[in-house]
Amino acid sequence: MRSRIFAFLTLAVLASSMVFAQDQYTAYSVYTYDKCSTSNPCPNGRGMAGRIVDAGGSSVTASPDMSPTATDKFTWNGDPIVQGFANSSNVPTIAVTDYTGTAGQPIRIYNATNGSLDTTVTNGWSSVTNPYSLVTVGNYLYAIDYDSATVAEINPSTYAQTSSTPYTAPSVTVGNYTYKAYGQGLLNVNGTLYGLFFYYVYNSSTKTFTYYDSWLVKFNINPGSSIVLNSVNPSFAANGFALASTTINGTPYIYVASLGGQQQGSSYNSGSVIQAVKASNITATPTTVLQAGSTYPYNFYGISFNGTTAYVLMGTYTGDFASTNGLLVQATAGVNSKNAPTLTVNKTIDTISSQAGYYWAAQFTPNNRLWEARGNEIEVYDVSSSTPVIDATLTLSSGSLLSSTDIAYDNISNISYVDPVEKKTVAVRGYRSPFQVSHSPALAAVRALTQGRPGLTTEEINQLNNESNTK
Repeated sequence: MRSRIFAFLTLAVLASSMVFAQDQYTAYSVYTYDKCSTSNPCPNGRGMAGRIVDAGGSSVTASPDMSPTATDKFTWNGDPIVQGFANSSNVPTIAVTDYTGTAGQPIRIYNATNGSLDTTVTNGWSSVTNPYSLVTVGNYLYAIDYDSATVAEINPSTYAQTSSTPYTAPSVTVGNYTYKAYGQGLLNVNGTLYGLFFYYVYNSSTKTFTYYDSWLVKFNINPGSSIVLNSVNPSFAANGFALASTTINGTPYIYVASLGGQQQGSSYNSGSVIQAVKASNITATPTTVLQAGSTYPYNFYGISFNGTTAYVLMGTYTGDFASTNGLLVQATAGVNSKNAPTLTVNKTIDTISSQAGYYWAAQFTPNNRLWEARGNEIEVYDVSSSTPVIDATLTLSSGSLLSSTDIAYDNISNISYVDPVEKKTVAVRGYRSPFQVSHSPALAAVRALTQGRPGLTTEEINQLNNESNTK
């Protein structure tokens, strides 16, 4: 009997080890814009989507150009987005489409384990033509549209939008401004869907944005029927960008990283903060747990959690928006004597100094990895030790994120993690300005000039105004 028990335990341990040794998958996309000239007046950009296979340790390798056959290969425009999820059969899956373009952009669905094309949603989703976040709640997927601020339900078996009535965030009028809502992100907290919306007005003359407070929304879902508002907190800081959740002493909290307003080259927004509320009471006044200022003169780009250990990315663009200075830090989430959430920074993982590129993100994933997008490269950290160490660095070069037959893609567009074991998916949220994301006609014209960058320099604003005046 003892030998049978020992054999059973041995097999159980081996099986467990095999599960945790299973490859993990991360989707990524890259892009480039051709240089403008008199003969080549700023054509659309071009993009590519690929997979990263993480076998553990330093064995982290990219597989560019998803779809192994020439007939499946597809060239995206300059703003491709990847979204990871588990389909109805719990197969890790990747959806690829473009941030921008005309309504009805095709959405291609790939198998994350081998990169093969499963199907194409030819005309996309009618209520979500510019998808910016995709999460699973229960037996359905939920997608949020950036431009229309609409949340819709997707069938993970057929990949079609269901007949469930979508939710659309309303505009807000304050004084002389009517601020339009934009869909920023979705979050599943213990089976409840939450959404983040932010508000701005674009001034086409000055090429600037005026932002208003962001909304954190809790939804009631009736699958196949409706997505309706349960409650809303309209008091989060302007330009709310990233949201994450963790549980402290048995209580789930939601954290929102906000940029405070329009991004400025060479300086930070004094209103950039990280705020938190209890998931069970999102209408309470948000608690500021981290504030931009003399200690951290940066904008907060993102926050993620491994239990009560938090990872925070902060930075500021240089004056030409071509590179960034910043920090990736580790912090501890807790509560004070009044039971209010706190966040205490305790170590710096990475110091960023004039690093080139436009995509900045950091995200903990369930396989004890910390993914840091550093402009034009991806660092993969092992966080199982007390001091995170880099296991792999992926760059925009042939043999790394690019293949030998790829054109010279020079910027990272998007990253999304797909966990084949726990079926969890996490978007690695990198800051994308309205110039880069919105498919509105006014911003499309600006995007041709910025060539994928997140902001306009003063000289470029003057150039656009001069062009407008001469037409």
